[in-house]
Amino acid sequence: MASGISNTFSLEYWENLWNTRKTPWQCEEVRNDVVKYYDQMTDKGELKRILVPLCGKTLEMKFLYERGHEVVGIDLSYKACKEFFQDNKIKFSEKVDEKSGAEHLLISEDLKIKLYQGELFKISKDHIGIFDAILDWNSFIAIDPMEREAYVELQTCLLKPTGRMLLNTFEYPRDEFSGPPCAISISEVEQFYMGKMKVEFLETISEGLESKKAHFKVSKISILIFLLTKL
Repeated sequence: MASGISNTFSLEYWENLWNTRKTPWQCEEVRNDVVKYYDQMTDKGELKRILVPLCGKTLEMKFLYERGHEVVGIDLSYKACKEFFQDNKIKFSEKVDEKSGAEHLLISEDLKIKLYQGELFKISKDHIGIFDAILDWNSFIAIDPMEREAYVELQTCLLKPTGRMLLNTFEYPRDEFSGPPCAISISEVEQFYMGKMKVEFLETISEGLESKKAHFKVSKISILIFLLTKL
């Protein structure tokens, strides 16, 4: 691990990126890969309660919401949570919800989207309940490596039996870039979720990633996509 990398996983680091709008992971449209594997994550569109950890203001939440799902997001950035509703013209209210462990709770008028603004590991599992599915897109790879095991335990606790999770990771030469986003291989994913979830590797994407390769200054990069099912 490169010297000083822990600073790039601090809450202050991520908040500063949002506040200065240095958010290259934020897409202006729904990711094709999420659309492609939507049916597998939701069991062919069956209505679900779906968790989006480290959600930012990702448009995938709107995509799921428009298909009738209940969407719950968690992110430390108040700016990102509020802008999600404002940018998508979704009426919402907000309140302080101390029991949840969040600093703010932002809720759509129809109660179908709830965004908990606060630290991920401080959110009360008992308060937010369990989920039918988790969309973990660019989340696991943003977690401090020292907290990965705790993150996997949290996901497992929040996912109901036979619940599904769509997960992506990156793979690139680790001596060229330290992350985040971190490089996590197929075997590492299998190891982290062993005994907790069935891991199905879906696809490697290596084409069309020139901008990411240039941004991270790596010689090559791939996106790995997985479907996990809780045992």
